[in-house]
Amino acid sequence: MEDQQAAAAAGMAHPEDEDRLVQDVAEQGYCVVPGALGADELATMREAFDADRRAHPRCWELRGSSRDELGLPGTEGPVDAMGEWEVAAQGVGESGRWQSEPLPRTDAFDYCIWHPRVLPLLERLLGPTLRLNGMSAMSRDPVSEPVPPERNGAHWQLFHREEGASFAPDHPFCMRTSMVLFYLDDCDEGSHCFSIVPESLATKKALPHRTDPTSGRTVIDQPFTERMWRNRPVSMLGDEIADGVGRPDAVDILAPAGTAIVTNACNIHAGTVRQSERPRRSIILWWTHGPVDYTPREQKGRPYSQRHNNGHDMALPARLLRHPRWAYLFSSKPLSEEEEWLCLGIRKPQQPLGGPRL
Repeated sequence: MEDQQAAAAAGMAHPEDEDRLVQDVAEQGYCVVPGALGADELATMREAFDADRRAHPRCWELRGSSRDELGLPGTEGPVDAMGEWEVAAQGVGESGRWQSEPLPRTDAFDYCIWHPRVLPLLERLLGPTLRLNGMSAMSRDPVSEPVPPERNGAHWQLFHREEGASFAPDHPFCMRTSMVLFYLDDCDEGSHCFSIVPESLATKKALPHRTDPTSGRTVIDQPFTERMWRNRPVSMLGDEIADGVGRPDAVDILAPAGTAIVTNACNIHAGTVRQSERPRRSIILWWTHGPVDYTPREQKGRPYSQRHNNGHDMALPARLLRHPRWAYLFSSKPLSEEEEWLCLGIRKPQQPLGGPRL
């Protein structure tokens, strides 16, 4: 017990606690790390989060129709909607979700990258090839409107698997990508929260899969309606996505500010929007297997954006690439063919595998 208390005081996980978290991932595809951020860290990150929204409003992207466009009160910041989650029927929907990529502008969230309890856990789950694939700051605005009875307690849920349901069937945890969330606000029955469908490692390994002919990736071979699901109609998503009420196999992660959630991004998950007077602020990181292309967009002949991009074409600041201790997390060292299959589920045509397993 004294060893565990000393490890907690140093911000590190006791080996027994880490073993339990790894087992949780094996059994359900995610784990919850309580108290990952202390009071001082939360205060610093919240201040930096809000200051960045005030100082760089054009770097924050509204994911969905603005509440102004829907005739609803409460939109904060500039209206710069993507429109992809525009609500077809009148209602709140995905409106009020703001995201940005903060790394180029502040180092206030760097600690989340090499967190002393989370990073060792990720190294056990993903293995020695892990690389940071993106960081996003996300805020869901308060929503004053009551939830209609037919929506089963949530204004909005879009359950999905990341990266088009791609995964690595031969990886020890079937983990191509891990998504890590740090709650900066309390999440309870009266607030927005993150929700996830538990899925064991044994279940994942039994999922039917196929090779995508375009990317060469392995993807779960399920009907679209089984890997994406929403609780209300939207205008920019095809009718093949199921609409319905409730997802009884999903778990709402209700936990205090400072909690970290480590997931296999292949698990079906969603952001749950409720009637709430409080915002939900969080820092989200995506981890994958290297290398990751950190070339900014404008150097690839595409429009430049410093806003949210889920890690794609992430502009990584020099302080991280040159970091004396953590630069290996951003290494451009290529994977071997064996690693490409084992870690990413990518197999080059007519190339036999050889060499030892990781």
